[in-house]
Amino acid sequence: MRVSSWIKLDGKIAMSENELLSRSKRPINLGVHVGLLSFLLVMGIMVGYFSYRGYSDSIRYDYMIHLKGIIDFVLTQIDVDDLEECINTRTVSPKMQETQHLLDDMNDTLDVEFIYFFVPLNETGHDSALYVMTSNTKEEYEAGTVRNDVLGMLSGDEFPEQIAIDNMKAYLGEGVSYYITESEWGKQYTAAVPVFNSKGERFALLCADANYDEIYKMAIKYSILSASILAVIGVVSVALFMRWITVKVTKPIRQLEDRALDFANRCDGSADIDSLQFEAPDIHTGNEVESLTMAISQMAVSMQEYMNAVLNAEEHAQSAMNTSRQMTELALKDALTSVKSKVAYDEMKERTESEINQNLAQFAILMIDINNLKLINDNYGHEHGDEYIIGSIKIVCDVYAHSSVFRIGGDEFVVMLRGRDYDNRDELLSILREEFDSVATEEGIDPWNRYSIASGMSDYADGDTFDDVFRRADEQMYINKKEVKSRLMPYES
Repeated sequence: MRVSSWIKLDGKIAMSENELLSRSKRPINLGVHVGLLSFLLVMGIMVGYFSYRGYSDSIRYDYMIHLKGIIDFVLTQIDVDDLEECINTRTVSPKMQETQHLLDDMNDTLDVEFIYFFVPLNETGHDSALYVMTSNTKEEYEAGTVRNDVLGMLSGDEFPEQIAIDNMKAYLGEGVSYYITESEWGKQYTAAVPVFNSKGERFALLCADANYDEIYKMAIKYSILSASILAVIGVVSVALFMRWITVKVTKPIRQLEDRALDFANRCDGSADIDSLQFEAPDIHTGNEVESLTMAISQMAVSMQEYMNAVLNAEEHAQSAMNTSRQMTELALKDALTSVKSKVAYDEMKERTESEINQNLAQFAILMIDINNLKLINDNYGHEHGDEYIIGSIKIVCDVYAHSSVFRIGGDEFVVMLRGRDYDNRDELLSILREEFDSVATEEGIDPWNRYSIASGMSDYADGDTFDDVFRRADEQMYINKKEVKSRLMPYES
């Protein structure tokens, strides 16, 4: 109780007046201290909560984009039909070995824990998956702990039931799925996507894992920094408040204490920063109590401004990240044709040269040059010239639906053939030329819809550089240009 201290004299209960005054002061002082500390504690919790939530959401989103990029890249590098055959026959092909090398290299060079293929079998948790392959680190190879008999192994009890259910949902889904997995390998943040063969049939699940604890490490770091700043402000504020507290505690102090506790109660559990305003009591004592009231009010405003500044900084940072991503996407995409740009081509060339240096390259280059573009521009205007370019490249993209198309000049394009398009490159080139021969000679359509191109293709061979393959494709394109011109073009290109 905050009333008084009672003493017993000669069997009777009595109370000293001086002790009453002394004891009555202590609860008020204690209440002021508790109110201030509660105020700072609630502020600290709120700042930490909002900071942690903002940073963790932002970092988790970045990891989602990062893991999806890894999965998308792996899918562009593998021969899905060959991989399906390896699973069905339990044999490792040369292409599957190349895929293993790719996964190992990505595991060592990218911020990723595991990259692996497996086939979900059931949702019970026991033998719920058939292993296909998984990435290994350089350290694992050096330590001799890498298993070479992974293909065809059953998972046993490695995956709990919930993970088996999540794996099956991802396998039966259409896009990328994200979920948390916790097994004997630790706690991971997983991105998974089903793998389809050339017939559009799903046969495996491709996953990329990131260390779950690493995802939140930076968020915790920034949250601790924010809490530390708040702690410094709180310590300074409390020190100032202590200077104003004197032995002459009166009713206004109790009013101030009540308002502070009321503010702390309103803060607890509230997510609306703007509504957390300190309502100062109407005190005009002209002494330390009035100054203390003003100081607490100012501190509340400063805390509110600080938290708003933290949240605004998070919003600005996220906005800057979004703008950066949009600018990157624009730089990698040709504005007219929507195919990939010269910037994307240069990046692809750099990656391919790295594959050549590692003896992992298998590709072909198709050079495309649009015929008659100058004639269309001069006679019918650049608007129809743009239509001519767009229509021509649409045919190219339709034929090479599984390859990347790059615009490297006004009327010059490059198709990078990999995977199934590489395997069927000769057939696809014949189809492409037949398509353009047909439309170029079609009667009754506008000149800017009678598309014509020259094309040349060259395969990569051991000992070649990227420029060697490009040069041969360019030479073949000019040979084809003369042949097309002699057959179909009554005018100069």
